[in-house]
Amino acid sequence: TMEVHACAQGGEPVSVSMNTHAHIRELMRASGEANQAFVSMNHPYLADSIPGTPMEAPEFSTDGNEQGDPHPSASFAIPISDEIAPPPTFSLRSELFHMFLSYRVRSDADVVARLYELVVSESLKDKRIPPGGHGRWPGFAEEPPKGFGKAAKVFWDKKCLQDGKDWEAGFVRGLTCSMVFVPLFSRGAIEGLLSLGGAQDRVDNVLLEWLLALEWLKSPTSGLKSIYPIFFDKKQDGLEEPFADFPWETLASLPQLPSAKTNRRAAEILRKLGGTEEQIMRMQALSVRQVVDQMLKNQGIKLALVGPEPLSTAASRMLNIVIRDVSSVQCSPDIYAFTRSGGCEVISFLKTRGLMSLAPTLARHGITSLRSSHFCGGRSARRNGDGWCRRPSRALRALGGGGGGCFGERVP
Repeated sequence: TMEVHACAQGGEPVSVSMNTHAHIRELMRASGEANQAFVSMNHPYLADSIPGTPMEAPEFSTDGNEQGDPHPSASFAIPISDEIAPPPTFSLRSELFHMFLSYRVRSDADVVARLYELVVSESLKDKRIPPGGHGRWPGFAEEPPKGFGKAAKVFWDKKCLQDGKDWEAGFVRGLTCSMVFVPLFSRGAIEGLLSLGGAQDRVDNVLLEWLLALEWLKSPTSGLKSIYPIFFDKKQDGLEEPFADFPWETLASLPQLPSAKTNRRAAEILRKLGGTEEQIMRMQALSVRQVVDQMLKNQGIKLALVGPEPLSTAASRMLNIVIRDVSSVQCSPDIYAFTRSGGCEVISFLKTRGLMSLAPTLARHGITSLRSSHFCGGRSARRNGDGWCRRPSRALRALGGGGGGCFGERVP
């Protein structure tokens, strides 16, 4: 039961015991004399749900269960978990996932399961992640099975969300440490958006992920580099192909209004992640159609048009993007420093000598220190009386240095 206090004009607070949120709202609607009200209870998310107060909380929703999602839609104003916080500046030595799979569970769980298997399998064979590109396994996610050490690290909620933990914090943290965001565009994914923005508005988890991904891509500390949409429709009777083409005509029915409840939830999360108020206000004004349109600006893949094994092709292309983005991070002098003192010293060394063109090669070989063992042949390196190393390390030989010193010169 919940205790409701109505402060009427000239009257004393009245205490009423109710069993449901709906009864509380009905009571306050019927109280025409009340000019201010508040609800005191153990559930603070109802505190702003009284009609007439400055900010009315969204209605309860069980949309997640109706849609077949693994968790109910968080369309009531529950507090944001303190586990959601600005992550550290991205680096290939930090906690990371290579990709994040965003999908509607009710309609596309089987496709995602197969796609996950193909990505992991392919990354252990022909599409290996570059050395030094695996980072650390995120501590907030379930540990992968043994043998997955060198595989691509994929955030799939079914595999990564920990039992008994805040699922919203789990997927937000998974998204913010991922390099590639993969939204699945299907008939089911879009149909779940059609009722948003009106009387049946709710927090839709698919739209929430898309909003956060679009905004996180703009963050200067973000490791998110690419968005790769996958377009498809489930096989229909009479078709030989595994997938039909995505039903593009359904996009015309998308709401031209914002999903106020989804956008508000995204704003609360983005604020926790360090988003600016200007960015948050701009995001909250986006209609459902505008969010989808922004996703569609990213080059994707149409499964109906890529041959007899479309999911295998999609998995291969997803890994190509990861390999490309990992390599670009390794070749970036700023990120190459990994925010470690040793790496910063290497960057400074190269800059002062006009050798920044060598940074990508050093990055690939993991040279993040000026220690002599990195630049020479270790303790066994032969030195002349003047202290110059005559035996370059394998990394420096890869740069073209010969036996007479690195880059054909003497190296202290």
